[in-house]
Amino acid sequence: MKVLLVGPYDPSKGEFSFHAPPLGVWRICGFLRDYGIDCRVYDPNLHPDSYQALDTFLAEFNPAIVGFSMTSLTLPYDLSLVHLAKNKYPETLCIGGGIGATFEAETVFANSPVDYCLMGEGELALLHVCQSLEQQGRIEVNGIPGLVYRVAGELKRNPNPGLSYSLFKEATYSLPYKDMPVAAYWEKMLSPVHKEKLSPQARDERLRDIHSVRLMTSNYCPMQCSFCSYTDFLNTANSGCTVKVVRLSSQDIMEMVKKISRLYLDIKTLIFQDDMFVHKGDDRIIALFGEMAKCRENGTIPKDISFIASCRVDCMNPAYLAPMRQAGFRLIGYGIESFSRNILREYGKENIHNRITEVLEATLRAGIKPFIDIILVSPYSQMEDVVYTLNKCMAYINKGCECAINPSVMPLAGSKMAEDPALQGLIKYREVEIPRTGIMMKRGVSIQPQDALLRDFLATVEQGQRKYFHYFTTEFGVSHFPSRLRSLLFILAATEAYPGFFDFSKEEILSKILAMVGAYDSPEQRTEITLGDPLVVAGNSPGC
Repeated sequence: MKVLLVGPYDPSKGEFSFHAPPLGVWRICGFLRDYGIDCRVYDPNLHPDSYQALDTFLAEFNPAIVGFSMTSLTLPYDLSLVHLAKNKYPETLCIGGGIGATFEAETVFANSPVDYCLMGEGELALLHVCQSLEQQGRIEVNGIPGLVYRVAGELKRNPNPGLSYSLFKEATYSLPYKDMPVAAYWEKMLSPVHKEKLSPQARDERLRDIHSVRLMTSNYCPMQCSFCSYTDFLNTANSGCTVKVVRLSSQDIMEMVKKISRLYLDIKTLIFQDDMFVHKGDDRIIALFGEMAKCRENGTIPKDISFIASCRVDCMNPAYLAPMRQAGFRLIGYGIESFSRNILREYGKENIHNRITEVLEATLRAGIKPFIDIILVSPYSQMEDVVYTLNKCMAYINKGCECAINPSVMPLAGSKMAEDPALQGLIKYREVEIPRTGIMMKRGVSIQPQDALLRDFLATVEQGQRKYFHYFTTEFGVSHFPSRLRSLLFILAATEAYPGFFDFSKEEILSKILAMVGAYDSPEQRTEITLGDPLVVAGNSPGC
């Protein structure tokens, strides 16, 4: 049995996806291989012509099943690959999976020639599909977990209870890291600026970020933030019933860390991709940090390897931070979302407000860099909430933090906000073509604020941010805009359009940007560039 798995297709070069091999797709691949299935992965983001490359792959490999991993953000492009595969090879069974197929199965079936969808985790479900097809020559729909299929024009769904601890561990251990095109992504992110203009020290810093490998140690985050769809990904697949949180043990995690470091001798950073790596009362994690420090010291893993993880501030015990630093953690991502209590209340995270300052300051004191995730504008926010949060972001950036600013809430299918009837009138849509098909889809772009002045603010600043993307691409050869750089460009546009509103200057932000892209050696030169015509504020200039 031959199976081809296709990763999510992001032609935007990283706007909609992480610059790395699709970890979930490769985990399914390794799991199926362990059961004797000839499974391969096609990554459309690594080819100049993704359609021609897929056509060639299908012709040469001739799989019986093609599984397409879909996300809400890449869905139109994912569906275009389904059309190509089914139109050129009609006998091939095409199956949609991932978070896009879980929450938007109706959309997938209505806009593509897909045969089935799979909800939730795909390892066991796709194994059952393969076994059914091989043993019976057809898909026996009953009993396949997560299968979505049509009966007389209606969609039927089988619940998917999720992987047990033993199966989750088995799937994680089966990840074929040795076959994953990690090095291809490393090379893709090393722009001409990195290669030619940076000093050796600055280049080493860039390589520490680029030469990274990801690992998932838990199945999902159960915290139910209102803007998040992933928190209900497995529960939705299980017919709305709550799926138990599954986490690898400290011993399991260490085994995977050792495996990855043996395979990638040039690895600089291992990223724990979990939304919440540390849980409340998570004393088991102390043993892990101790073992990591011991292995770095005795050379079992590289002495210079560093680690990145994410955590909620209300789950982080400051007592964990010193052991984390000793273990090699250099950055912790915190989903702060906003420094405004009003906005946090909308996001279902008001209870973190009193912990933000304590945890960020403790993390800095421990010598670990906090990475602050922000969703700047909420549906009911006011200008003072936004100004306050941007000022706090810059204050923490100046203290040594990094920041990722998402301008507004994305209406991700499956999230509470996207499905809230009271917010439907605030969702901004656009018509998007499924490439090469002529089929148009209506896709939610953002949930706009009720306040008209804030809508003008977003329109103006996002326009300026796009201008700066173009400028730094054409003038400095920047090929990859990581979130921290995108965020500084957003702040730069805000200071240009709304001078006097913030506690920082345009020149201060510009200096940080130019230092980040490695444009010049001399600080005196860093503001001597031309950014083009000044931004014109949309609508009426807001008052604070």
